[in-house]
Order: sequence, then C-alpha cells, then structure tokens
Amino acid sequence: MQALAEYSFRARLRDVTNIDCTFEVTSQPVTPLEVKITNESLSTYHSFELENVWGHVNLMAKGSGQAIAQLEVSWGVDVLGFIEQPHKKYFELDVWEKYHQFRNKSIITTTVCAK
Repeated sequence: MQALAEYSFRARLRDVTNIDCTFEVTSQPVTPLEVKITNESLSTYHSFELENVWGHVNLMAKGSGQAIAQLEVSWGVDVLGFIEQPHKKYFELDVWEKYHQFRNKSIITTTVCAK
C-alpha cells in the first residue's frame, strides 16, 4: 500500500485521478451502488456493506488513476433458532486448518476427522 502511494505521488497520478466505480450485486434487482473517486476524495476511506449477496459482485471502474478494491467475505450457518437438531448425535466432524506462511497464504492443509 505504501509503495502504491509513493508511486502515485511520484508519477503525479493524484492530479489526474477521476474514477467512477459501480458495484452490482447480481442477487438484488436494485440500482447499482456508485462511488466517484477524484483527486479531492482520493485519500478518503470508502467502505460500505452489501447485504444478502447470494451471487456475484461486479465492480466496474472507468476513468483515470489507480485504486485498490478489497473484498471481505464472511458466511455462516442459518440462525440457530431455525436449525433442526437431530434426535441423536449420529456423527461428529472435526476440521483443522493450517495456513502455510507463504506470501499470500494460498496453500492450506485441511485435516478432517469424521467419527
């Protein structure tokens, strides 16, 4: 991030930054979210939540300049009140994950034990 900011400063990209970003959530028939990034709003942190994303999120950027987009994803099981519990505990499942210390942690060792 620091290197990108330094490059932007030295290449004088801040002066010519004018980016129109459009976020589309394919599972929602609402109008897309639009964010405009100019040289005045370049250092402003833009953050927002997209609710109920069941499909794809499309990010389209048009204009000049450089920007970074980061997506944080979390998911889980339904609300506990709606989960049907079995009458007996028929099996047990334990999962262990080990993230190797490579550059982008793209190698994961997963151990699954089913009883």
